[in-house]
Amino acid sequence: MSFFSLISKILPLYIITVQGYIAGRLHEIDTKSLSKLMFHFLMPVIFFDVALNTKLELRYILLPVLYFIFCVILRTVSLFIGSKFFDDGREKIIGYAAGSVNTSSLGLSIAMLIFDNNYIRIFMLSTIGLMTYVYTVGNYTISNNIKSSKRRLPYLLKLPPMYGFAIGIIANISDIRLFDGFNNLFSQMRAAYLVLGMMIFGLSLSKVKLNGGVKFISIFVLSKTLISPLLYLSFILLDKFVFHIYDNEMYKLFFLLSALPPGVDCIITCNLYNKFPEKAAIALLVSTIISTIYIPFFLQFFNNAT
Repeated sequence: MSFFSLISKILPLYIITVQGYIAGRLHEIDTKSLSKLMFHFLMPVIFFDVALNTKLELRYILLPVLYFIFCVILRTVSLFIGSKFFDDGREKIIGYAAGSVNTSSLGLSIAMLIFDNNYIRIFMLSTIGLMTYVYTVGNYTISNNIKSSKRRLPYLLKLPPMYGFAIGIIANISDIRLFDGFNNLFSQMRAAYLVLGMMIFGLSLSKVKLNGGVKFISIFVLSKTLISPLLYLSFILLDKFVFHIYDNEMYKLFFLLSALPPGVDCIITCNLYNKFPEKAAIALLVSTIISTIYIPFFLQFFNNAT
């Protein structure tokens, strides 16, 4: 895939995001209701499709565990770096954000444009590791309270997407297969998720207040845009020349994960514990803008390298 072909695929996502941003600036739009629609009705169906139609091979089953480990490593390294510059709680935001990834709107939307259905499902499968990080290690990083993290852990098992995933796994193990009409439904659900996800992404950015701090934003962004690609690239090279577990399409998927900005869960968690939510919001905005610019270059670099 050429660079311009890649840009032509991703450009519509940016247009939808800009539309959402403009709509958010001009009108009072309830993003919570839209988010609930996606989270409670679209995502369970998408995760059901993931669990039902993904081959239950060990290399795929291990992806959530592998992704969780990556999140924890990124969090630990970035928290250490952040602690060299801050000691008022901002270092915790830097650590948390390094492990967080915007897979739900930006990541999945790009994945749906550059991968086939099989790898889209694998992409979604890996995000279970991210959700586990957010509700365990990530929550503890911000709250610094192990009891609070234990209280939030049961929510992970109660999330609607997890129910859809569990039902899909049972159906897969039981060798239950649905007729083709459902495959069309799953594709339409993913398309609806793509449009709504990028629209909500733009709406969320429109609410960000410009209040950050150059040093904090710089470390926040660099910890994500430098450390994450280096970690994933190291793993890709190790697997390519030593373990030989995954193929080139999986390497591209890892590359995409490494380039994505932190997710909005970063702001939500900072708000929950009143840990500089405004600073986290502007840092997230800057990181997102930078990521959306260099993601096409990252993917093109990968295409040329392979």
